[in-house]
Amino acid sequence: SNASPPFCLAVQVHPLLGIMKFVVVNSLATILTLSAFALYIVAFSTPFYFTSLEYSNASTSASTEITGQTRINRTLTEYDVTGVTQELSVGTSGSSSRLSNFDWGSDDVDGDVAYVFNVIESFLVVGIAFSIVLLLVLVSLFFRSVQIKLLPFPQKLFHFILFLLAVLAFIGGFIAFFQLMAMPNALDKDISNCTDGYCQKFSGSEADKQDLDNDGNVDTVIETSWGPSTAFYCTLVAFLLLIPAAFMVLVNRIPTTEFDEEESSGVAL
Repeated sequence: SNASPPFCLAVQVHPLLGIMKFVVVNSLATILTLSAFALYIVAFSTPFYFTSLEYSNASTSASTEITGQTRINRTLTEYDVTGVTQELSVGTSGSSSRLSNFDWGSDDVDGDVAYVFNVIESFLVVGIAFSIVLLLVLVSLFFRSVQIKLLPFPQKLFHFILFLLAVLAFIGGFIAFFQLMAMPNALDKDISNCTDGYCQKFSGSEADKQDLDNDGNVDTVIETSWGPSTAFYCTLVAFLLLIPAAFMVLVNRIPTTEFDEEESSGVAL
């Protein structure tokens, strides 16, 4: 008779641990999916790529040595899923004015760059759609009434469906991310006789020193820089977060017993 209470205690603690494990893993999967969804939204509303052209006056002590630069102006071109924006900054104050804004859907914007961003937008929408569906399901699983309704459904199939949702959300961001790698080739095709670095490499910078006065000294520096921007990195982090989330939803089984029932009976149901 003395051996009975420890046995009952073990029987009662076990389902509680199972419920706690499910809640913890489901919470982690929910946080990861919510973070990925939020990052996809940020990527949808921020630039993916930029090119910058900056003119500066140069002070030189010799024909090949620049001792200082003063910015004349800087033209920043940013590409996002909605279109292209150009801004001009004059002087060193940092104040800027918008030069132009073109939407990908307008009649005067076409070519390979537009195609690149149409693909990015399409797969980013896929990532957002499947991540929000997965998020809604994960949140609903915190409610025991939902769990009970789902228990008659084949659990392996149910968790495979959740895994598939995470994989599809991952694929959307993955393709959108790597599609941007086509930018140099797209810019090269859209800009005739392009010799700038952004038509050759995905990211980088270069400086062109010029002697406009023909006095043997460098007086103007033209600096060009280009590369991925905020949305690119947000998309990267988003689809990476979905990898652990996918495996969590695949292995995290819904508890088959309620702790309250076991506590009252002392017997595993």
